[in-house]
Amino acid sequence: MRNKLSFDLQLSARKAAIAERIASHKIARSKVSVFLMAMSAGVFMAIGFTFYLSVIADAPSSQALTHLVGGLCFTLGFILLAVCGTSLFTSSVMTVMAKSRGVISWRTWLINALLVACGNLAGIACFSLLIWFSGLVMSENAMWGVAVLHCAEGKMHHTFTESVSLGIMCNLMVCLALWMSYCGRSLCDKIVAMILPITLFVASGFEHCIANLFVIPFAIAIRHFAPRPFGNWRTVAQTIFLH
Repeated sequence: MRNKLSFDLQLSARKAAIAERIASHKIARSKVSVFLMAMSAGVFMAIGFTFYLSVIADAPSSQALTHLVGGLCFTLGFILLAVCGTSLFTSSVMTVMAKSRGVISWRTWLINALLVACGNLAGIACFSLLIWFSGLVMSENAMWGVAVLHCAEGKMHHTFTESVSLGIMCNLMVCLALWMSYCGRSLCDKIVAMILPITLFVASGFEHCIANLFVIPFAIAIRHFAPRPFGNWRTVAQTIFLH
């Protein structure tokens, strides 16, 4: 009997099988392949964050609208991840599904996770260098660079407990976005399914550890090595964001 539901979605059992198959495939890659795919993921995350920063740098004073639009823009990074099949550390924790079925050992899973984390960091570092030498930091009267500093400073006020809690909630949203993407059968289905969970964690201020590897070190570099002094950046930030 044909399913007459109006939405053609994968069933839960089917989604679990898809997740397990993808996890097994990622684990089975060679170490070099895992590292290179993780580097690509780091680049994609940096691209998404760059899009986010470019939008909020020249955004209106409405904080709610800024966070919403910025969150939608940041989704680009995760769309690239899903389309290209790369490995991001936060979403790669779902490869534990392969361990739950006895396909891999904990040692194999841990080595894969460490390789992915290192690859993400390497990809972010490479893209950060491109951003630095492109002069984007100084674009729009240094508004882009100020946006980086403003964003990074906001992340420094959390206590350890707050940071861990925000990180867990962020990873929950990332895994839910990935899980929901398995519902879809077409590329459009998958993209639409991912948008709201990712937008939610960005707009709510949840902390993504890999994204922070981009913005916080980059803010430190701007603060100390930018060609134009940013010593009075807080005054500049107030002018930009409050007027």
